[in-house]
Amino acid sequence: MRTIWKKALQPRDDIELLLPVNATVFHVGLDADGQMSMWFFVPDTEAPKSERVFHVYGTGNPIMQAEHRIAYRGSVTLPPFVWHVFEEVRAT
Repeated sequence: MRTIWKKALQPRDDIELLLPVNATVFHVGLDADGQMSMWFFVPDTEAPKSERVFHVYGTGNPIMQAEHRIAYRGSVTLPPFVWHVFEEVRAT
């Protein structure tokens, strides 16, 4: 089944998610309740799943040295701060 999933985020989070391998991040922002969240497009909920790792960093804070490349996924303004979401991209 094709669907959209949402995951609530917290500032300074390190998040491990088990997601279908075909899931793609398409938006990072505030939901209707003002909660920082990330939305995924999932074209096939029955696809095999893999673990994916995301990190939330505030502007001006150090970004950890990951053993994997990181990819920017989006930013959220929660006054007075701006938070930035990155995903570890592991070679396959």
